[in-house]
Amino acid sequence: MLSFILSAKRLLVGIWKSFKRPQFLSLFTTLFFIILSGTMFYRGTEGWHWLDAMYFSVVSLIPTGVETGLYPTSDFSKIFTMIYLTSFSKFPTSIISEMNASLSYFSVGVQTSAEIS
Repeated sequence: MLSFILSAKRLLVGIWKSFKRPQFLSLFTTLFFIILSGTMFYRGTEGWHWLDAMYFSVVSLIPTGVETGLYPTSDFSKIFTMIYLTSFSKFPTSIISEMNASLSYFSVGVQTSAEIS
């Protein structure tokens, strides 16, 4: 239990400090707008509730093949989903990479090569 608490604290500190880095903030803002656009699209086109639309937008970006029970029904929605997934599926990985760099930077106190440039 202690290990979990210490790991959770380290993660939260890393996330907090990541927001001070312009590259992380840019990636986070971009991801926010990607999820917002997907949520608004599925809400308007498919008529899903807000939470269902947001859930599908977030889970679709995670490359694990999670079964949501939701799927696009119209041809337009299917085309949008294909573009949405192929265009934006790299952003969650980029954010995790930036958080990892922040955790390394702040826990060791040494600048990485990404920090220097």
